[in-house]
Amino acid sequence: MNLSYSAEELAFRDEVRGFIDANYPPRLREFADRDDMSKEDFLEWHRILGKKGWSAPAWPVEHGGPGWNATQRYIFGEESARAQTIPVLPFGVIISSLPQDDNRVGVININGNPAKVSLMNFLLRIFLY
Repeated sequence: MNLSYSAEELAFRDEVRGFIDANYPPRLREFADRDDMSKEDFLEWHRILGKKGWSAPAWPVEHGGPGWNATQRYIFGEESARAQTIPVLPFGVIISSLPQDDNRVGVININGNPAKVSLMNFLLRIFLY
């Protein structure tokens, strides 16, 4: 069994590390305890991840996620822990109970206009925006 990262995985790790280093809000590092953080403090980092498309690591691209494989998700978690970032909220946007191939859609009313949307994409949007 080879537990070494491939060249592509190392490049991905460098991308994640660079993104976190460049974008994680320094003020969030000042909290000694997460109990002191407000909802907005938690969501600040998640919104930054959302703009990059990384706030729902287990989701496929077509539903608003990055489409990462298991190794990429592990690397993201590893780099997040290394940088001591706020972890992605486990019952917020991961929602692992929905299968990756869940193609259910719903109809929502946006300003009087019905729109078909993917259930997973809808959940991601209401959580972050």
